[in-house]
Amino acid sequence: MQNERAEHNPSQVNEEVERWLAIRREAASRIVTATAEVTFMWGNVVDPYGIYSDVPVEFCGRNYFARSPGRVWISFDDVANLVT
Repeated sequence: MQNERAEHNPSQVNEEVERWLAIRREAASRIVTATAEVTFMWGNVVDPYGIYSDVPVEFCGRNYFARSPGRVWISFDDVANLVT
């Protein structure tokens, strides 16, 4: 997504990112904790999806994700109904 960002103007990027995030917010509302798949990936904890290039890299750690089986991965930060 970073390479594509350089080719678009900022308003197009913001709209594209907002649509992408809206898909995840909508999917997050459908996750059932009893059947959710979970994983983690190392990365920037301030930007778990890796969509912003201006976030300092010193915020590296585990990013936890959940999804309904076979669906898109959602950051735990975006899933309100998960029990930790």
